[in-house]
Amino acid sequence: MINFFRALRKDSSADKNIGMYLAYALGEIVLVVIGILIALQVDNWNKENENREKERKYLSEIRTNLQEDLRNIDMVFSYNKGKTACINNVLNDFGKMKNTPQMVVRFSSSMDTLSSFEVFNTNKIAFQNLMSSASIDLIQNDSLRTLLPRYYNEVSLSVQSGTQQRVAQSSRKFVDEVGPHLMNRDMLQRFFNVEIPIKSITEVNLANNELVVHDLFFMERMIVSQNAEIKQYREDVMQLIAIINAELE
Repeated sequence: MINFFRALRKDSSADKNIGMYLAYALGEIVLVVIGILIALQVDNWNKENENREKERKYLSEIRTNLQEDLRNIDMVFSYNKGKTACINNVLNDFGKMKNTPQMVVRFSSSMDTLSSFEVFNTNKIAFQNLMSSASIDLIQNDSLRTLLPRYYNEVSLSVQSGTQQRVAQSSRKFVDEVGPHLMNRDMLQRFFNVEIPIKSITEVNLANNELVVHDLFFMERMIVSQNAEIKQYREDVMQLIAIINAELE
């Protein structure tokens, strides 16, 4: 009988030891799992912080480019103001001075301004870097992810085949079409000291030349259209900068 109770106590003690071992092992497993979860969370935090720093760097560089865009837009506005004034002066000369040598000389002195032009194009180096690295998803703001590509695409289209391309075309067309009407014997004598039997300056007919007047009128209208377009671009840029400023605060 005594041996029987000793055996029972021994079995009970063994069961208790097994239970303690299992509890200890389970605790170890729980601690390992918790450690892994904490490590994963820390890694996620580090990755998020790294991505956030990359995003801030890209946004800061894009903002710098956009600020340069604002300056370039204002430069185009200023240039267009001067060219519009030049066109108006030439048309006024046509009305007042008619086809006089003095008018032809004044017109010739305006050719540098009349034949040149300015178009606005974006500085999109930072945005291109963002896209080429396939990092657009770093930008957390939904509006920026939509508005930035739209802005750059619209300006690019305008320069390649839209209003701003027509501004360039109208100026080039003006030079090609007006040049032959402006050329005269006195001008060649003045610049090249040669005598060539072509029309004299008194025979130059600009004021009554419908093609010349049309080209001047069309250039002025294209400038008006361009100003309206880049005014909208300016508003777009201001909006983008405001959103970026809020993201970088």
